Amino acid sequence: MFLCIAIIARLHYLDQSYETFLFLQKCISSLSLITVSPIIDGCLPTLTSAAPTPEAVSQQQDILQRQREKQLREQMQPEQDVRLDGTDTGIEKMATQVGGANSDEASPCFPISEVELVGEEAAKFRFALNHALCQTHFVSGKCLHAGDINQIMSLAQNALIGRGYTTTRILAAPQDLNSGKLQLTLMPGYLRSIRIDRSNDDQTHAGRIAAFQNKFPTRSNDLLNLRDLEQGLENLKCLPTAEADLQIVPVEREPNQSDVVVQWR
Repeated sequence: MFLCIAIIARLHYLDQSYETFLFLQKCISSLSLITVSPIIDGCLPTLTSAAPTPEAVSQQQDILQRQREKQLREQMQPEQDVRLDGTDTGIEKMATQVGGANSDEASPCFPISEVELVGEEAAKFRFALNHALCQTHFVSGKCLHAGDINQIMSLAQNALIGRGYTTTRILAAPQDLNSGKLQLTLMPGYLRSIRIDRSNDDQTHAGRIAAFQNKFPTRSNDLLNLRDLEQGLENLKCLPTAEADLQIVPVEREPNQSDVVVQWR
């Protein structure tokens, strides 16, 4: 092996022809764990191990785990769009996905004197908007690009999730920002029902849990809060050998309603 590497280093200065590559390939062909690629632009052949080390396997598993966690966060926090109407300036509707501040320097800039949160339950969730405005150092009259507005929305959304309101969303409807006012709309997420998955009742004895649904400190039509659901799972632990998990399922044709399905495990 060391002889082959020494020959490679020597021949790199003497000859970089294809015949050299054939010689190198023959030289190390007996090494089953090593592959060699041709010399390109004066570079030495690349030696690549075919058998990953335990450290490499562990690193790959960590990467996959982070990817799964990212996908879960994306499911809980849908992508937001903001559409801005610039009727007086002839700007047509445009949409940009959530990004950092000033993510699109070419987009128009609107002086905004007021940011307002409207919609059902808006007063209850004003804290989320206040948090976002504080984080972005907003002051009246500040000129905002589409990326700035999306950043405000994203920070406000994260504040909601941080308080457990994982299905409540903040959106921006098409609007004319020449008025100097930015209006964000709150869409509260409600709990429609808590139901027990009894599809395998004979094996799981899920009926034992069904009699204790009042262990959840939340009711139908309440604002869905993940902390309440987690508390309900903790309360179920008072049942002998009861181990349960839950899944939040969106209700079809009712975008602000969700069912919570409790599963025995």
